[in-house]
Amino acid sequence: MKKLILIFCIVLTGCVSWRDNYVKPVSNFQTNNSNTTLYLDLKASLKSMGMNAVSSESFSKDNVEKFLKIARNKGIFKEISPEYNNSDYILKINYEVENNGFAGISVATLGIIPGYNRSEQTMHVELRSTKNFKLLDDFTVTEKSSSWCHILLLFAMPFSNSTRETYESSYNDIVENVLARVALDISKQ
Repeated sequence: MKKLILIFCIVLTGCVSWRDNYVKPVSNFQTNNSNTTLYLDLKASLKSMGMNAVSSESFSKDNVEKFLKIARNKGIFKEISPEYNNSDYILKINYEVENNGFAGISVATLGIIPGYNRSEQTMHVELRSTKNFKLLDDFTVTEKSSSWCHILLLFAMPFSNSTRETYESSYNDIVENVLARVALDISKQ
């Protein structure tokens, strides 16, 4: 009976997530870059409470694949690849995700004590020409999101995005903003 109550309480703990600093979704892209090729050098790191949470190598690989998928679906450039292949431009990105908070305390106390988590996703971007390696642009895009977990939030869950949905929509908007800015920078050359 105690195990059933324990499982019931864990299942009933609800989380509500939202984005704090909305990076605006991009509605239109510069499309005159259809013959441009980009070399993508993306490094990613995840920190939780100031400590590395997962292997940087696996986290980087997953994020390179997600970035390439979004970029290829947009069809702005002729090619964007993690291989150099005589590319026209070098797109160097340091992607950092930092999680701060105590959402786990809510699960540990079966949702009685509320838990909070704050996540910040940042992409530091450098765009260089491969002809002379001149720095064409250097910028940062940041998005923040928050989550609350508590047993009483169970009733708010149908009206809220999940933590994963919030993270994914933030990531997509960040990548689209980076691609739009890079496309604009290249069109000015």
